[in-house]
Amino acid sequence: MQLRWLVETSLLSYAFVYGTITTRLTAIALVLAVEYFSGRKKASDYGFALPKNWKPVYAVLAAFFAIALIERIVFPWMADWYRINMLVNGLEYALLTAPLFVLLEELFMHSAIQSGAQKAFSKKAGVLLATAVFSLIHLGWLARGLEAGLVVVVAVTAMGYFKARLYARTNSVFATYAAHLAFNWLAFLQMATPWPLEAVLWAGYALFAVYALYRSQPYKTLFI
Repeated sequence: MQLRWLVETSLLSYAFVYGTITTRLTAIALVLAVEYFSGRKKASDYGFALPKNWKPVYAVLAAFFAIALIERIVFPWMADWYRINMLVNGLEYALLTAPLFVLLEELFMHSAIQSGAQKAFSKKAGVLLATAVFSLIHLGWLARGLEAGLVVVVAVTAMGYFKARLYARTNSVFATYAAHLAFNWLAFLQMATPWPLEAVLWAGYALFAVYALYRSQPYKTLFI
């Protein structure tokens, strides 16, 4: 089983780094089909189930806000870099296509890689392996500037870790999808908003983060 997971992960990672959307979908479908015919028959085996408790989702959203705020304060010049590199086709395009791209990443990271790693190794190993793979497939950002790329990779790795924790806690790809998509939409809005209006958005995000922490009590829901 460990060898099969390694082969599947290599195939998926290659597809996500070098392939088109069609290639990525095909690779995910192929891996899930192999897993299905290998004995994993339940939809819940791949995270296709609503979470029994949404509190961990709120906790992870609060963690995402903290990561984004730290990045904005420590690396203020990244704001312009993000606008240039992530809003190439405009805000509307980013908002409309985000649901599809986020879905692909969630199916890749959790339904395929993490769920398989949990079966092949352990739940904690699944968190670490899924985080590592998620970080590796984003190394391409380094080609757009070493310093900026490193900032992106570190932030993505931190967020990937919390998402992996969320999946391990809820066993639901719907939970990770909701957290990931909500954050991406908020991030795109922030990128497109000039200063000082951006400060108003951050104030709104801060209030949302406080609300998220309140809804996620007890705070241990961040952890397995």
